[in-house]
Amino acid sequence: MSNFTFNGVSSSSLGIMLTNTPIRPTWAETLNETIIPGLSTPTYQPAGNYASKSLQLSAVITDTSKIDEIYSKLNGSGKLVLSTDTEKFMNATVNELIPKSVAFSVAEIPINFICKPFAYAVAENLIDIKSYTSYNSIINNGTVYSEPIITFKPIISAVTVLKGDVNFDGKVDAVDASMVMNEYTNVQNGGTPTFTDAQKSAADINGDGKIDATDAAAILQIYTETQSSSINENPSVQVKIYVNGEVLLVGLPSAVVANGYEVTIDSSLQLIYYTNADGKNVNIMQYSYGDLPLLHTGKNYIKYNGDVSEIYIQTNERWL
Repeated sequence: MSNFTFNGVSSSSLGIMLTNTPIRPTWAETLNETIIPGLSTPTYQPAGNYASKSLQLSAVITDTSKIDEIYSKLNGSGKLVLSTDTEKFMNATVNELIPKSVAFSVAEIPINFICKPFAYAVAENLIDIKSYTSYNSIINNGTVYSEPIITFKPIISAVTVLKGDVNFDGKVDAVDASMVMNEYTNVQNGGTPTFTDAQKSAADINGDGKIDATDAAAILQIYTETQSSSINENPSVQVKIYVNGEVLLVGLPSAVVANGYEVTIDSSLQLIYYTNADGKNVNIMQYSYGDLPLLHTGKNYIKYNGDVSEIYIQTNERWL
């Protein structure tokens, strides 16, 4: 008997029985119509985008005591998996259901999912890129190009830091001065120091080996005199990612290299960022150059150049 799972909840557990077989929709590329003078018929060119598709399901309610749970769970957006294609999921949104009182009285409920393109693999295909001297072969089993996610951690090393830039955002400003004062106050009150060695180096403006109010005042003076809030750091460490011969250069700020923070290249989000010790994602697109990688169907080739301790690629396969 056919069923579906939406956001991890199966239709069977909700007391719903489908009366039609759910067939995964397919998506076709949108075409742009062009009128050319002298031609009796228009021409059509691929527009490079795909429209969402509707999936209509009919169901009977086998357990009306679960009516409230049905309306609670079949709401909003999430991942939809059909029992007829359990290895793939779709990003779907539930259209507004019929009134609860009507569904309860007839014990039937039509369900309409609006499915975004495309279908994605349920099982994450995460590949360890072991070789950097030669290309690694990566297979995209989908039917359309994919937008992979690449993660890596740089090898921790000593870096030249911008004096006064305690939070490693490439500028010296009042935020840095405030961080120094907070650290100084914390230590003076018997607290455990929180600054890393790299932060201590950046904060110790006068070089006396201590982090105190004098350093905070010096940072404010640097900021006031130079207004360096608009000056970006020029990262000295770079990692190059080669995909099918195309090169993406990722510049790494001091904080990333000094702490070995994980860097993520997310082609689906068109974003490159690192995750700091607080779990916050920090955008570093401004330090990078080149197009974010894409994987065409079939065999692809990837390698890297740079000091990294580990690097992985999630192929993010998808199907029309």
